[in-house]
Amino acid sequence: MEIAASYKFKTNYSFSLDKIHRIIEIRITFLIENSNPTNQSSVVYQIVMANPGEKSVMVVGVDDSEHSFYALEWTLDHFFVPAGNLAPFKLVVVHAKPAPSSAIGLGGPIAVDVLPYVDADLKKIATRVLENAKQICSSKSVDDVTFEGVEGDPRNVLCEAVEKYHATILVLGSHGYGAIKRAVLGSVSDYCAHHAHSTVMIVKKPKLKH
Repeated sequence: MEIAASYKFKTNYSFSLDKIHRIIEIRITFLIENSNPTNQSSVVYQIVMANPGEKSVMVVGVDDSEHSFYALEWTLDHFFVPAGNLAPFKLVVVHAKPAPSSAIGLGGPIAVDVLPYVDADLKKIATRVLENAKQICSSKSVDDVTFEGVEGDPRNVLCEAVEKYHATILVLGSHGYGAIKRAVLGSVSDYCAHHAHSTVMIVKKPKLKH
């Protein structure tokens, strides 16, 4: 895949993606912090597809953080809501449920007793995350969405989802970890940026201005 990108911060950016039998050219114009009191973004799409009957796939990774839900809302607002039924992508929302053993990091007989409770909690969290994602999509009238929950390391789960759905773009929220915490915990976005076989778009939630 060849990617050409040009950016002008807070004004516009354009990028084109070439992938086998399809060519998608998306030109997006953002009008941010303008005189419009609602401060809404204006999005313009120009799409050219060599295979117009087939949409490219966009995978959005979600967890139980506000950062990932912001990334999902941002994606819907900029790629799906303005275009309606003519949106250039098929949306897939993926949540990675950690294995209970990795969540508690314990071994021995204590872990055996605790695992069922941890697993039950993780399943509840996964259900809540996907339900929240469904509500966000529904509130913006984006209904043609595939939701998937998979147990495993989110780095592997998301990269495998890209392969499974032949995704063109993977969208992730940025948790804004500092350098030390990122080095200790590892960064899902950093890993996917280097290993996912697709374009990776990281959406960072703006900090509140005081």
